Amino acid sequence: MRVTLVSALVLLLGGPSLQGPIVAQKPRKVSPGYNVFERPDGTVVTHSYHDTLATFDEAEKICDAEGASLSGIGSMEEANFLKGLVKPVNSEGQYWIGGRRNPSCFHVKGYVNKSGDPCSRENVVTWQNNVAKTIKEDWWRDHLCDSKDCVKIPNPTSEVYDEEKGNKGFQACLGFVAGNPSWADKNSSQFLDDKECDSTFGFFCQRPLVASYRLFTDPVTPIEAEENCEATGGLLAGINTEKDAVDITELAKEEGSVNGLFWLGATRNPSCFNVSGYIDQVGHPCSRLNVMQWSRGVGTRVKEDWWRDHYISTVKNPSSNAGQQDGDHGFQRCLVFVHGSHQWAKDNSSQFLDDSECNQKRGYVCAYM
Repeated sequence: MRVTLVSALVLLLGGPSLQGPIVAQKPRKVSPGYNVFERPDGTVVTHSYHDTLATFDEAEKICDAEGASLSGIGSMEEANFLKGLVKPVNSEGQYWIGGRRNPSCFHVKGYVNKSGDPCSRENVVTWQNNVAKTIKEDWWRDHLCDSKDCVKIPNPTSEVYDEEKGNKGFQACLGFVAGNPSWADKNSSQFLDDKECDSTFGFFCQRPLVASYRLFTDPVTPIEAEENCEATGGLLAGINTEKDAVDITELAKEEGSVNGLFWLGATRNPSCFNVSGYIDQVGHPCSRLNVMQWSRGVGTRVKEDWWRDHYISTVKNPSSNAGQQDGDHGFQRCLVFVHGSHQWAKDNSSQFLDDSECNQKRGYVCAYM
């Protein structure tokens, strides 16, 4: 067993016994152009502003090439932080961030004015790639009331999706309002607007800050793995780029692991517990991109081609059965990193994620922010 200074102190102070080898990577620096923000829950993320005009899909691709996702917002403080990255803010001041309209709300004009409804102001748009958790009702920037007796038009204001009209008036993508557009109410504390996805704006990219990885080979449950990571000052790890996966693979090889499965810090979205596998629909909360959620900001995305599929071509991961609690047959709520070859899996080392029943015991990977 290779013991680091941190783990040695934990053992001396009576902390949990962390059996098994540990390997640490060199600390990583913040990527050029990215700025660090700490959320109230302790999650550390980094944001970057791009002034290139792009459609929503184009902006997503540019962020993806940087190992990032379009940014999310978790608080008014974070919204003000993003505003501070844009210098100067032009009068219109509108930018792309990482939310899409929930496909189940395509038939709804605007939103449903009922708290808790799947298409309410809080739910009609879904953050993609786990970049944030919630959208608050008072974050929406309403439309300007330009006469004494008029009634304000509250956002979001998307038209119902119509295949014949195409995207005209269908505002399925999320914009960030930093300036004072001509259409907008002057309340600068509100900052969200739904936009047609083929509009062109600047945009913000987000990626987590990960200092180093450590690999533990002793088999434990995901809860035990999370506790052990925290005991040494870390978190159960996330993956944000293919390079991260390569780093973890190298750690596993160094420790002599040929075919291993290691716990990562993501679990199934609770709203998808009754869904078998995933929903094959872009933007859906239970799509391959969104069905698993990274905890505490250790990752911001799960790319579709990261899933290690089964050798049977019709079985694609994630493949959890619908269920409500751990122990239900085939209910695979937890996420593992797949290293090497496995009897059930396609022999494709570029794919490295699998969903797993949480009552299994496996090695795990910690990230140190």
